[in-house]
Amino acid sequence: MKNEINISCIVIGHNSVENLQRLLDSINNLNYKNSDIEIIYIDDGSKDDSLNIFNNYNLKYSKQSIGLAEKKGRMQARLEGVKYAKGKWCFFINSNIVLKH
Repeated sequence: MKNEINISCIVIGHNSVENLQRLLDSINNLNYKNSDIEIIYIDDGSKDDSLNIFNNYNLKYSKQSIGLAEKKGRMQARLEGVKYAKGKWCFFINSNIVLKH
């Protein structure tokens, strides 16, 4: 049986360089099977280095990023994330949140 992704964690960020590292650290501290979860980062037209921070971060889960050329707003960014999600469930989170387990 092939491993299926259960949760697509869709992170929405805009100029989130100050907070993104803390969120990514907290995601790495989660105790899910690596094959059960994917992380999708939607960069909503940032002008800072947010997208590079995500792309260069060593997440223990599979990840992908989509950089929008211009700011579309949270709802459009979420819809963009859903297009790429492979999970049975989507979990939406903003980049300034820290997850606790």
